[in-house]
Amino acid sequence: CIRQDVDSGYRYGGDEFAVILPYSDEVKASGVAERIRNTYEGFAFPNTSLSIGLTELNFSEGVDELVSRADSAMYVAKHSGGNKVYIETAREGSEEEDGEG
Repeated sequence: CIRQDVDSGYRYGGDEFAVILPYSDEVKASGVAERIRNTYEGFAFPNTSLSIGLTELNFSEGVDELVSRADSAMYVAKHSGGNKVYIETAREGSEEEDGEG
């Protein structure tokens, strides 16, 4: 599902994982997320589903904001029925918000 020697996956919490997909746009990343979800679904674990929150790094923010946005996206996927991918767009800061205005 991921590109060997480029992408990487990590256990982030008890039942949470993070997958880093460098040099991927939203279309490629959502395709990878859907393939991961479909592969998981094929294992037919009883009473489980895979909810994926997907977001893109905005270089004007820190890691905490990125993780928070991905976590929020995952909960949207989970609470809207589960077994889906939800994409949350990175918030682009305005020039004024960045202090450059």
